Amino acid sequence: MLRIVKNISLNLKNPLIRSKRSIFTSRPGDLNSKDDFWLLDNGVSIMETSLSTYNSTLFQKIRQASLPVWIRILLANRLSSSFEEWRTYFSLNNGGTHNN
Repeated sequence: MLRIVKNISLNLKNPLIRSKRSIFTSRPGDLNSKDDFWLLDNGVSIMETSLSTYNSTLFQKIRQASLPVWIRILLANRLSSSFEEWRTYFSLNNGGTHNN
């Protein structure tokens, strides 16, 4: 599958936005990294590895009232100024999936 490096800069005027530029690898047309790799202009770098679970009983713990992981990542990337803040924002509205 084709991968490209994207360099996205958004001149957002909201004072809560801490990172206006992100670099990530992705497929053409995707808004988020499927490789789980980001570099932010605030000095935060994020890289993780997705792991499969073979314990199907854990699926009963997934909550429906949550945000999809790609939205949580975009919000954490824009709102955080440190990895500690990124981790806090990313964990909000977690439905129990993509917890690596």
